[in-house]
Amino acid sequence: MAFYVISPFAGLALGLINGGFVAVRGTSWRWVFWLQAMLSGLCFFLTVIAVPETYAPVLLVKKARIVREETGDERFTAALEREARENTDWRVRLRVVLGRPFKILFLEPLLMVLTLYTAVRSLVLFARSTADNIYAVCIWDSLPPFYRLPCHLH
Repeated sequence: MAFYVISPFAGLALGLINGGFVAVRGTSWRWVFWLQAMLSGLCFFLTVIAVPETYAPVLLVKKARIVREETGDERFTAALEREARENTDWRVRLRVVLGRPFKILFLEPLLMVLTLYTAVRSLVLFARSTADNIYAVCIWDSLPPFYRLPCHLH
């Protein structure tokens, strides 16, 4: 849960480090996106390797496959395999796949609270940074010089 809560701030910090690295190296702005894609790929690879499968129906499918290979008996099937054979209509699968995130969001109170907390936190964070930039660009330059204080944005 700590990683979930810290991720918006960690993303902002890593983005600044990423942009600073690219700026210091003197490369094109496109390298910011390439570097971010490489880091995302590395994180995905580490997640696939390090995080084990915990969804019980998928574990039962693997177990049924192993039992079928050991015994040679095709009667051993998991419920998920039987459902996959029965529900081959793509519209049914699409409805299930697209509806599942909303179902879990509205039926899990802790997830709802954390999602709302993250949304409000991100809204305040990005609104604050955008307001600073708008103030610096639009209003700061229109002030007479004696009203201006030293600004780190210029």
